[in-house]
Amino acid sequence: MNAIAVITPANDVAPTFADWLGQGKALLDRRNAVEWELADWLATGRETFGNQAAFDFLADELGIAPQRLKASVKTASVFPPHLRDRALTFDHHESVANLPVTDALDVLKTAREQHWDDKETRVAAVRRRAEIAPSLLPEEDWEQAELMALTRAWNRARSSVRSEFMDMAEEANGGVIDA
Repeated sequence: MNAIAVITPANDVAPTFADWLGQGKALLDRRNAVEWELADWLATGRETFGNQAAFDFLADELGIAPQRLKASVKTASVFPPHLRDRALTFDHHESVANLPVTDALDVLKTAREQHWDDKETRVAAVRRRAEIAPSLLPEEDWEQAELMALTRAWNRARSSVRSEFMDMAEEANGGVIDA
């Protein structure tokens, strides 16, 4: 008899959810490794070439804001390889880089144990910074501190006051509210 057999190649087998999830985790691990490599490269360049004009030039060349580059350098400097928690992302470490190292490591440990994302870690870092020295919040934390102050005020207000405030905020359309 002349029978035709169709053999499906093994690579046509649909991946399982676990395979797909594993691939995503591997991609995130690679991204995290590249972020650390870039931060270390920037820190080395900063040590070697130093001047601010070159750093601003580098920001233009890379298409990354100077503030972002500075934050990466600070993160790499505060967390040399032996202090990095591989269970957490570069963003987690960047979130706590403005804290003293012992406090930063404590917040990172809690972030790992509590499965915090980088935003939750950043909020905990700002809280810790405020506990340590409330009047010495660094410039880069001002926006987060202001956001937290507004959030606290919102949460303390009665529902009727919140409603009235929402009306005023919508009317101001992101501008100054004249109350």
